[in-house]
Amino acid sequence: MAADANHSLTQVEWITFGPFVLFPGRKLLKRDGKNVPVGDKPLELLIALIERPGQIVSKAELAERVWQRKHIDDVNLRVTVANLRRHLGLTPEGDEFVVNSLGRGYFFSPDIAIEASARPCTPDQLALTPIEGALSGRLPSLLKPVFGRLHDINSINSLLEVHRLVTISGTGGIGKTTVAISAASRRNEIEDGVTFVDFAPIQDPALVPARIAAALGLERFNVDVAEFVLSQLSNKKRLLVFDNCEHVVEAVADFSEQILRRAAGSKIIATSREPLRAEGEVVFRLGSLAYPAEGAAIDVRNALEFSAIQLLVDRAQAAHSQFRLTDELAHFAAEICRRLDGIALAIQLAASRVPAFGVIGVAARLDDRFLLLTNGQRTALPRHQTLEGTVSWSYDLLTETERAIFTRLAVFCGSFSAEAATEVARCRMISKAEVMAHLATLVDKSLVVFNGSCKGPGYRLLETVRAFAYARLRETGQEKVSTTAHTGWVVGQCREFFGLVSSGQDLRASAAARDVLDDLRAALARTLEAEDRQLAYDLVLVAIPPLMHLGLCFELRGWIRRALERETEPPARLTLMLGLGAAQLLSQGDIEAQISLYREAHALAQSIGDVTRELQALQGLVITFFLAGQPRDALAAATCFHHLARSRNRGTDFLVGKVLQGRPFLTLGEIVHAQRILQHVVRHYPPSVAVADVQRYTFNQRSCALRLLALTEWLTTDAEHAARTATAAVLEAGEHIPTFFLAISESACVIAIEREEWATAQAYVDELYRRCGTNARFRDWTDALSAILAVYREPSAAALERLALTLHEEGWQTPSRNFWYLLQLAKGCIACGQTERAGVLLDKLASRIRSGKTYVWLLPEVLRHQAELLADADPAGASARFREAAELARTLGATALEASIAARYLRRMQPPLASKLVQRFLENPLQAVLGGFDTTALFADAETIDADVTTVVEMPARSFA
Repeated sequence: MAADANHSLTQVEWITFGPFVLFPGRKLLKRDGKNVPVGDKPLELLIALIERPGQIVSKAELAERVWQRKHIDDVNLRVTVANLRRHLGLTPEGDEFVVNSLGRGYFFSPDIAIEASARPCTPDQLALTPIEGALSGRLPSLLKPVFGRLHDINSINSLLEVHRLVTISGTGGIGKTTVAISAASRRNEIEDGVTFVDFAPIQDPALVPARIAAALGLERFNVDVAEFVLSQLSNKKRLLVFDNCEHVVEAVADFSEQILRRAAGSKIIATSREPLRAEGEVVFRLGSLAYPAEGAAIDVRNALEFSAIQLLVDRAQAAHSQFRLTDELAHFAAEICRRLDGIALAIQLAASRVPAFGVIGVAARLDDRFLLLTNGQRTALPRHQTLEGTVSWSYDLLTETERAIFTRLAVFCGSFSAEAATEVARCRMISKAEVMAHLATLVDKSLVVFNGSCKGPGYRLLETVRAFAYARLRETGQEKVSTTAHTGWVVGQCREFFGLVSSGQDLRASAAARDVLDDLRAALARTLEAEDRQLAYDLVLVAIPPLMHLGLCFELRGWIRRALERETEPPARLTLMLGLGAAQLLSQGDIEAQISLYREAHALAQSIGDVTRELQALQGLVITFFLAGQPRDALAAATCFHHLARSRNRGTDFLVGKVLQGRPFLTLGEIVHAQRILQHVVRHYPPSVAVADVQRYTFNQRSCALRLLALTEWLTTDAEHAARTATAAVLEAGEHIPTFFLAISESACVIAIEREEWATAQAYVDELYRRCGTNARFRDWTDALSAILAVYREPSAAALERLALTLHEEGWQTPSRNFWYLLQLAKGCIACGQTERAGVLLDKLASRIRSGKTYVWLLPEVLRHQAELLADADPAGASARFREAAELARTLGATALEASIAARYLRRMQPPLASKLVQRFLENPLQAVLGGFDTTALFADAETIDADVTTVVEMPARSFA
C-alpha cells in the first residue's frame, strides 16, 4: 500500500488492487466502475487479508474476525474462499489474489500492487481505468491522460446508441485505440461487460475466432471455435472492442457480421486503418488532435487550449521534469504539432527528443525530415507518410548498434522481457550488456514501450513502430538471422515451460505458456512454410506441451498435421503421431480415426524397437477404447502395457499398467479385483515418480489410482472412507489441471453428492469452475455437476431441464458417456414427480449397461430405482427387482451397495415390519452385512417373511456395533 501496509483499515477510505476498488467502511467492492456482488462473508474475508498482504492469517483469526466465533468449519471456510476467488478471478499473470498456505491459513498475494488512501472519494472516481492485459479480454489501462478526445468519445457512444458496429478509422498512431478504450470504459449499461480483443499479434486470419475466444475466457477445441464463440455470445449483452483489425480486416468483418446476427444484444467497436466494410457498420473517422493554424499568433495561454500542444507538453515534461512551455517556445511547439498533423504517436515521439534537442531543435530537424520524405511537396503529404517520416527520423537519430537492436526486436509479436531481448538481439558484435543498456535508451526515445507495473514481459513495440522496424530489418539482410534467433528463443521458452510443469509449478508454467503463445504461433507458421524440415519438427515437438496445457488442442492438431505431411523419418513420425493422438484425446474427433492412429503408432513403435513410444501408444489405446465404450478392448490393451513394462523391466511403468487395468476392471464389474490392484499401486508408486511421469502418460497416474480406489471403496466399504481417499486423489493431482478435473468430476464430487454433503460438493464445483472453467470440455462436465446439485437442493422443472440440457450431447467425451451422470437425471425426474420419464430413462440406461457390458457396477442402483418406481403399481414385481439388484451387488462384491439396497427394500416394501422388528439393521445395514447377515432373507415370499426376518432380529449385537 502507499502507506504502512500493516495498519488497520479503519481510517482507510479506499484501496485499489488490480482492477478493483475496495471501500472497507462502506463494505463495497467495485470493478471497472461496477459493483461486485461478492457477499458479506467473502468481503469481510478480503478485508481481513488485505490488511496484512503477504502475511498468513490463520483459520482461528479468520473465524473470530469474519464469523465472530472461536471456530469455523473447514468446508464453510473453503466455500467462502472459493466464492471470493470466483469474483476476483486471476491476475493478468494467471496468479491468485488469495493464496492458501496448506494447514496454516490464507494470505493476500504480496505480488499485487496495493494503494490505499484516507482521502474521501466517490467509487466512480476510482474506476476510470481497468487493468492492463488485452489477452485477458479486459480493457488495457490508460496510463496517460487523454487530450482533446471528449467530443470524439461522446460521438462514438452516441453512434452506439443507434448502431451496433462502429469502426474507428484513421491513420496509424492517430489515437484510435485510446479513443476506443475511453469510449468503452463509459458504457456502464452493458450487462455482460466489455471485452477487449487485440489482433495485432496474429497474422493468420484463421486465428481471429480463437483470439476472440481467448479474450472471452473461452477455449473450445472439441468443436469449431467460431461456432462455439457465437453460441456463447448468443444470449449476451456485451460490448466487444476489436483493436488493430487492418491486417485481418476481411476475417474480422465476416465474423463481426456473424456476431451481430447471432448475438442480438452485443455491440462492437472496431479500430482499423481502413473500414471493415461489414454489413451494419458505421465508420467514425478519427481526426487529428487540434493545433494552431499556420501564422496564428500564439503564446502559452492560448497554446495550451489546443490538445496537440497539451499532449506535447505533457510528454515532454514526462521525459524531462524541468521542462516548461514559455511564450517564446509556444510558437515552436505549435509548429511541431502542425507539421506532424496532430498525430498523437508522432507528437509523443517528437516530445521524447525535447530533452536532447529542445523544442526549437526538434522543430528544425522536422523541417529537414519532411523535405526528404516528400520531395518538398508539403501539401501533398499523406498522414501515413507523416508518421513513417517521424519514426524514420527517430530511427536515423539512433547509433548503429541501437538500430541493429531496434530492428531485431521487431521479430517479437507482442510483449517480451529484457532477457528475451538480449537473447534475440545480441550477436558477435553486440554483447548482452550492450543490449540491456541500449534497450533502456530505446525506451527513453519512445521507440520501445515499457510497462513497469506488471510482472513478466514488460517491453513491446507499438504495432506501427514494429512494422517500420521489420521493414528496416529486411532491408539490412538480417531477417533470417533474427528470425532464427527468435525461433531459438521460442524453443527455449517452451523447454522452460516443460521444466516448470514437470516440477509441479503449474501456476508459473501457465503464465510462461501464455507469455510465449503469440511468438510460438508466429514461429510455427514461419518454420512450417520454410524448407528446414528438422527445425519444423523440433519446434512442433516443443510446442505440444504448452499448447496442450493451455487447452489449445484443436489448434495443436493443425500444427502437428502440417508437420506430419512433411515428415518422412519413422521415429519423428511416431513422435508426432503420439502428440496428435494426445491432442485429439483432449478434444472431440472421430473415435475410429483415433483408434486407427494409435494402432498405427503402436505398430510403428514395435517395428523400430521403441519401447517407450510403444507404451505410450498402448496407453492411448486404453483411454480411447474406454471412451469409445469398449472396456474389454481397453483391458486387453492395458494388459499388453503391463506385460511389456514388466518384461522389459521398465521401473515403475508396470504400476502405470496396473492403473490402466483398474478402470476397465471396475467398469466390467470386477470391483474387488480392481480394488486390490489399485491398493497395490497406491502402496508402491511414489508420488514424486508419478509427478515426473505426467509428461509421458498424460495424467498423474497415482492420483488416478486413488480416484478409482475411492469409487471401489464407496461400493464395498463405507462412504466416509471413500470420501477421504477421493480427497487424497484431489490433493495428489496438485496443479495438473486434467488430473485435478478427473479427480473431482469422477470421484470426489460424485461421492460428496451420494453422501448428500451439498456444501462439500458445491465447493468442489466452485473449484472446477475456478481452475478449469476456461476449458470448454471441462466446463461441460462442471455444468452438469452444478445442475445435479441444483436439482437435489430445490427440485423443479426448470432445474431438471437445465440438467437434461447439459447431458444432451452424445460425443465420446461428454458427461452423457458417464452413466452415473445419466442416472442422476433419472433420479432428478423422480424427485420432480416425472416418474414416467424416469422409468423410460432407467430402462434405457439398464439396456445400455447390459448390452455394452460397461458401468456394470452401476446396474444394481439402476435396478433399485426401477423397483421403487414399481412399488405402488406392482409390489411383486418391485420385490423381484429389489432381489435382483441385491443379488447382483453381492455377485459384484459391492457389499455397501448390497446393504443399501436391502435397507431401502425394507423401508419401501415392508415399512411396518421394518419399524417393528429390524430397526437395528436399518440403522447400520453395512455393519450387519459385514457381520455375516445374508440379505436374501429380506426377499423371501410373503408367507415366510416373518420367520426370515426373525433371523435378522436374532443376529449377534456385534453385527450392529
